[in-house]
Amino acid sequence: MDDLGESPNTSRHDFAATIHYCLYMMRFFQRFIGPVEEWTTAKLLREIPRSKASFRCQLIRELSERRQPEAENCFVEHLSFSEPGLRRAAARGLGLLGSRISMEYSLKKEPCTTVKLELAAAWIRSGGEPQLAHEFLEEHGQRVVSAHTGRRKLGAVLGQDSAGLRSALEGLLEDKQSAAQQLEADPHSERGRRALIAFAHQGRPQDLQTLLGLLKTGGRRTEQAAIAALGLHGDPRSIKELRSMLSSMSVDPGRGFAMRRHSATALGRIGLREAGPALLKALRMEVVDHEGRPGAGLGIQYPVRTNLVWALGELQEQRAIGPLVALLGDDSGSAMGGFYLAAMDALVKIGEPCKSAVGRVAESGSGAASVNAAGVLEQLSGA
Repeated sequence: MDDLGESPNTSRHDFAATIHYCLYMMRFFQRFIGPVEEWTTAKLLREIPRSKASFRCQLIRELSERRQPEAENCFVEHLSFSEPGLRRAAARGLGLLGSRISMEYSLKKEPCTTVKLELAAAWIRSGGEPQLAHEFLEEHGQRVVSAHTGRRKLGAVLGQDSAGLRSALEGLLEDKQSAAQQLEADPHSERGRRALIAFAHQGRPQDLQTLLGLLKTGGRRTEQAAIAALGLHGDPRSIKELRSMLSSMSVDPGRGFAMRRHSATALGRIGLREAGPALLKALRMEVVDHEGRPGAGLGIQYPVRTNLVWALGELQEQRAIGPLVALLGDDSGSAMGGFYLAAMDALVKIGEPCKSAVGRVAESGSGAASVNAAGVLEQLSGA
């Protein structure tokens, strides 16, 4: 020990920690030197692996717009990332680039509905055989689980059967040249709201402010369309705005309900786990703070919890495993016959990480929950 009571090893450790911190801060500040659309492609490719999921998604989406061949490997690598939003952004990038590398395998294996649709659209944009994409979507829309009420089609229950997925794919692929003009001419009409959805499907980062502006200035119907459009657009910068709507109430019965329902779905479509804690909190609070109160909308349409559970599955949010397992026996908590089917669907999407918790319920022999847990395990074994 020296006069200061510090060993030489401690000094070296402190010096190394200081250098590491300086390098970290250098990278941190580099990211904020100008907007990302002004960055060079080389800088985007350099910063993507260093970035957290939401910012990484934003960078990949910016990179996609450039349609430059050197981005192909980056997109292919992100097709296998754990966060669905990154896989969605990567699929879009490959579609714009006209590349089908690794896409058929990803399209076959992808468990999340939003990402599967983006992969199908990218496959067709890249010159792939449309029939193959349609077959994979058909299979996804027809997925069946063994529940305590018998064999059930999840897509039909959740409003995402084969016909619905075909329609969603057509929306992704339709000609959108006139959408911006229609939206600018009359955004608050029925025709303008249809144009808004087509406009959002383009997914261009520069369109985000237009969507957020319509969210603030439109009436009830435009507001709902704008919330849905933010999810279809997929920009991670809209997560903060959407999270704030998960607790929305209104003196108009149904309006707060609609905002919470659409914002939950939009967050699920964006597919980034940054939204996970807010969705989990909303799942808890929906029961104690919203359902049954004025403005909640309960009794008008099906409960918001169905959308929240679906969104957690689309995020493959592992922190949701406990709450989802707890819903496996819920067959009377909503006008739709409970939440067990939505929970089963979400757990199947989460996949391998939920096997242990689901297995304990399956082995417990505790009525409907046990049967439904066994049905989840059956699906996971088949996958």
